[in-house]
Amino acid sequence: HNQCTVDIVQSAVLSVFLINGGAAVAVLAFLSGLVGSEQLVDLQGVSKALWWFALGVGLAALASCSAYFANFCNASRVGHRTQRYEYPYVEETEESEQFGKRSTFFTGVSILLVACSVLCFFRGIWLLSDVLTPEDVPVVQDG
Repeated sequence: HNQCTVDIVQSAVLSVFLINGGAAVAVLAFLSGLVGSEQLVDLQGVSKALWWFALGVGLAALASCSAYFANFCNASRVGHRTQRYEYPYVEETEESEQFGKRSTFFTGVSILLVACSVLCFFRGIWLLSDVLTPEDVPVVQDG
Protein backbone atom coordinates (compact mmCIF):
# COMPACT_ATOMS: atom_id res chain seq x y z
CA HIS A 1 0.00 0.00 0.00
CA ASN A 2 2.95 2.34 0.61
CA GLN A 3 4.06 1.99 -3.03
CA CYS A 4 0.58 3.01 -4.21
CA THR A 5 0.77 6.10 -2.03
CA VAL A 6 4.15 7.04 -3.50
CA ASP A 7 2.79 6.51 -7.04
CA ILE A 8 -0.19 8.76 -6.32
CA VAL A 9 2.12 11.43 -4.92
CA GLN A 10 4.27 11.24 -8.06
CA SER A 11 1.18 11.73 -10.22
CA ALA A 12 0.11 14.69 -8.10
CA VAL A 13 3.60 16.20 -8.39
CA LEU A 14 3.45 15.95 -12.16
CA SER A 15 -0.01 17.51 -12.18
CA VAL A 16 0.92 20.56 -10.09
CA PHE A 17 4.11 20.99 -12.09
CA LEU A 18 2.09 21.10 -15.30
CA ILE A 19 -0.64 23.32 -13.83
CA ASN A 20 1.76 25.98 -12.51
CA GLY A 21 4.09 25.79 -15.51
CA GLY A 22 1.15 25.96 -17.92
CA ALA A 23 -0.28 28.96 -16.09
CA ALA A 24 3.05 30.78 -16.32
CA VAL A 25 3.33 30.02 -20.04
CA ALA A 26 -0.27 31.17 -20.61
CA VAL A 27 0.38 34.48 -18.84
CA LEU A 28 3.55 35.03 -20.86
CA ALA A 29 1.69 34.23 -24.09
CA PHE A 30 -1.05 36.67 -23.10
CA LEU A 31 1.52 39.39 -22.45
CA SER A 32 3.23 38.73 -25.77
CA GLY A 33 -0.14 39.23 -27.46
CA LEU A 34 -0.36 42.66 -25.88
CA VAL A 35 2.97 43.80 -27.32
CA GLY A 36 2.31 46.64 -29.73
CA SER A 37 -1.31 47.06 -28.67
CA GLU A 38 -2.85 49.97 -26.85
CA GLN A 39 -3.87 47.82 -23.89
CA LEU A 40 -2.49 48.80 -20.48
CA VAL A 41 -1.78 46.05 -17.99
CA ASP A 42 -0.43 46.30 -14.45
CA LEU A 43 2.89 44.55 -15.09
CA GLN A 44 3.81 44.59 -11.41
CA GLY A 45 0.67 42.62 -10.58
CA VAL A 46 1.28 40.20 -13.44
CA SER A 47 4.88 39.70 -12.34
CA LYS A 48 3.68 38.88 -8.81
CA ALA A 49 1.36 36.24 -10.25
CA LEU A 50 4.20 34.82 -12.33
CA TRP A 51 6.33 34.70 -9.19
CA TRP A 52 3.65 32.58 -7.47
CA PHE A 53 3.43 30.24 -10.46
CA ALA A 54 7.23 29.89 -10.47
CA LEU A 55 7.17 29.18 -6.73
CA GLY A 56 4.55 26.50 -7.41
CA VAL A 57 6.85 24.91 -10.00
CA GLY A 58 9.75 25.03 -7.53
CA LEU A 59 7.66 23.40 -4.82
CA ALA A 60 6.61 20.72 -7.30
CA ALA A 61 10.29 20.07 -8.04
CA LEU A 62 11.00 19.73 -4.31
CA ALA A 63 8.00 17.42 -3.98
CA SER A 64 9.46 15.32 -6.78
CA CYS A 65 12.75 15.02 -4.90
CA SER A 66 10.90 14.07 -1.74
CA ALA A 67 8.87 11.46 -3.65
CA TYR A 68 12.15 10.03 -4.97
CA PHE A 69 13.48 9.67 -1.41
CA ALA A 70 10.19 8.05 -0.38
CA ASN A 71 10.58 5.55 -3.23
CA PHE A 72 14.22 4.92 -2.31
CA CYS A 73 13.35 4.30 1.33
CA ASN A 74 10.48 2.03 0.37
CA ALA A 75 12.76 -0.06 -1.84
CA SER A 76 15.40 -0.14 0.91
CA ARG A 77 12.76 -1.28 3.36
CA VAL A 78 11.94 -4.27 1.19
CA GLY A 79 15.64 -5.05 0.72
CA HIS A 80 16.35 -5.04 4.46
CA ARG A 81 13.60 -7.46 5.42
CA THR A 82 14.58 -10.92 6.62
CA GLN A 83 13.33 -13.83 4.56
CA ARG A 84 12.41 -17.10 6.28
CA TYR A 85 11.32 -20.55 5.22
CA GLU A 86 8.46 -20.51 7.73
CA TYR A 87 5.32 -18.42 7.97
CA PRO A 88 5.23 -15.34 7.80
CA TYR A 89 8.18 -15.85 5.39
CA VAL A 90 9.22 -12.20 5.62
CA GLU A 91 9.99 -10.33 8.82
CA GLU A 92 10.68 -6.69 9.40
CA THR A 93 14.09 -5.86 10.82
CA GLU A 94 15.03 -2.75 12.76
CA GLU A 95 16.59 -1.30 9.60
CA SER A 96 13.57 -2.09 7.44
CA GLU A 97 11.28 -0.45 10.00
CA GLN A 98 13.47 2.67 9.97
CA PHE A 99 13.33 2.81 6.19
CA GLY A 100 9.55 2.42 6.40
CA LYS A 101 9.31 5.38 8.75
CA ARG A 102 11.52 7.46 6.46
CA SER A 103 9.40 6.50 3.47
CA THR A 104 6.27 7.62 5.33
CA PHE A 105 7.97 10.88 6.31
CA PHE A 106 9.08 11.72 2.77
CA THR A 107 5.66 10.80 1.41
CA GLY A 108 4.08 13.22 3.88
CA VAL A 109 6.55 15.94 2.91
CA SER A 110 5.70 15.37 -0.75
CA ILE A 111 1.98 15.66 -0.05
CA LEU A 112 2.54 18.89 1.89
CA LEU A 113 4.67 20.36 -0.91
CA VAL A 114 2.05 19.41 -3.51
CA ALA A 115 -0.65 21.10 -1.42
CA CYS A 116 1.51 24.24 -1.14
CA SER A 117 2.08 24.18 -4.89
CA VAL A 118 -1.66 24.06 -5.50
CA LEU A 119 -2.09 27.01 -3.14
CA CYS A 120 0.55 28.91 -5.13
CA PHE A 121 -1.48 28.29 -8.28
CA PHE A 122 -4.65 29.64 -6.70
CA ARG A 123 -2.79 32.64 -5.30
CA GLY A 124 -1.40 33.41 -8.76
CA ILE A 125 -4.84 33.13 -10.32
CA TRP A 126 -6.28 35.37 -7.63
CA LEU A 127 -3.61 38.01 -8.27
CA LEU A 128 -4.31 37.84 -12.00
CA SER A 129 -8.03 38.26 -11.43
CA ASP A 130 -7.28 41.48 -9.56
CA VAL A 131 -4.95 42.73 -12.31
CA LEU A 132 -6.74 41.69 -15.48
CA THR A 133 -10.21 43.03 -16.05
CA PRO A 134 -12.44 42.19 -19.05
CA GLU A 135 -11.48 45.43 -20.78
CA ASP A 136 -7.81 44.35 -20.66
CA VAL A 137 -8.47 41.33 -22.86
CA PRO A 138 -7.86 42.18 -26.51
CA VAL A 139 -10.70 41.46 -28.88
CA VAL A 140 -9.79 39.79 -32.16
CA GLN A 141 -12.09 40.82 -34.96
CA ASP A 142 -12.46 38.76 -38.12
CA GLY A 143 -11.79 40.21 -41.44
